[in-house]
Amino acid sequence: MPGVEVVAGGPADVVEVGHLVLRGTHREIGRSLAEVAQDRHGVAPAAGGDPAVTRARRHWYEREWPAHFQRMLGVADVHGLAVDDDAVELGLLAYLGAPPGCSVAWLPPEVVASGHPTLSRNYDFPAATLTEILGGVAQPGELAMTARPYVTETYPADGGRACLFIGAYELLGGCLDGVNDAGLVVAMLADDEPGGAGPTLAPAAGLNEIQVLRYLLETCTTTGEARAGLRAAQQYVMFQACHYLVADATGDSFVWESGRHVVEGAGEVQVVTNHLLHGRPSLEDLPAGDGPSATYARARRLTAAVAARAGPMSTDEIKAAHACVDRTDAGPVAPRTLWHGIYDAADRSLDVSFHLGDAVGGAGARRSPYRHFRLG
Repeated sequence: MPGVEVVAGGPADVVEVGHLVLRGTHREIGRSLAEVAQDRHGVAPAAGGDPAVTRARRHWYEREWPAHFQRMLGVADVHGLAVDDDAVELGLLAYLGAPPGCSVAWLPPEVVASGHPTLSRNYDFPAATLTEILGGVAQPGELAMTARPYVTETYPADGGRACLFIGAYELLGGCLDGVNDAGLVVAMLADDEPGGAGPTLAPAAGLNEIQVLRYLLETCTTTGEARAGLRAAQQYVMFQACHYLVADATGDSFVWESGRHVVEGAGEVQVVTNHLLHGRPSLEDLPAGDGPSATYARARRLTAAVAARAGPMSTDEIKAAHACVDRTDAGPVAPRTLWHGIYDAADRSLDVSFHLGDAVGGAGARRSPYRHFRLG
């Protein structure tokens, strides 16, 4: 198994964050991820799905996302399986699992003191187990659903982009936010408003909601390529409908919604929370009130915090501005900001701090120091 460095937290904390650096062919990277899934999480390829769907998924990956198909070959190697065995699902290595809530701000170069376009991102989710979220009592040894995230670097030797990203819930092709070696930056956010297709609750052909971003990082260099890639790619909702902010090293950005709508950033600051932006060109177009999961209120607060800057923002000023939407709600299944990450698109780097637990007395949170990661 490849070495896993723990870079934040530990067994007594809400999260224990692993750092993976994977080099080699996509097949070798797949083998490494299968070993991590098996040895650290007890995960093996799932069996018993619809063979016709499994076959259709495999053919889609082989044709449209060959890097992921090669990783599937690596999973098959580890478990002594044939890649064309329709009785097992080799395209997913799922562990724990959950939909994300979040707040994201894209800051073009003129807004940042370094002159580097920057993504500031809160990832929000309850620090709770699946049983607790469903209203029960946590079972002995049951981990919180986002207890084992990974900061992963992949350097494929047989084509495709090098990538730096944070992932949880699924190891082989999932990603929650990240940057590639061309400076493309991505982040996902849950849709908290009703509408759109319901979840399949099972794998289907194409990209599920947490594979979309990994696919973009591995296949695209610019927002132009990402727009085209998203319009062409087959996508489905497995558990939770999401929307995505995509940006690049030129400062351009857009939000992809409902599998068909592009909301352009036009080179300006772009703030995104958990409601859809299509058809709502400004904050004044939002309904009154805080909205589901306070999504409207968070958008207003974060927009105001960025707009209040006296000049280009330093990294510390970005951290302070984004803290206005940190989630430290009371209650065992209330959302927490599990990490705040700052992606520098020009430097291809990430600075990230993780939630370790509630502060003594329940006011505020214990957080890890910011750790710096950089591609290359």
